[in-house]
Amino acid sequence: LFSHTFFWEIYRVIYPLPPALYCRYENIITDDTTFQVTDSLIDGDYYWQIGIRDSYGNWAKSAVGIFRVRSK
Repeated sequence: LFSHTFFWEIYRVIYPLPPALYCRYENIITDDTTFQVTDSLIDGDYYWQIGIRDSYGNWAKSAVGIFRVRSK
């Protein structure tokens, strides 16, 4: 079994510009089933992806999850 780490990325989407990386979290514990964002997200559209990287530098990312932030 190869050693590996997980990472989580949030991208901000401002149409018609390409998505921009908003924040990235490294070395997520593999047993975690929830994750809380520590950065404040301003109003707008976002997507997230979870990724995995092994000790040889190979990596893969999940399909995207889309969400919207709106202040009250």
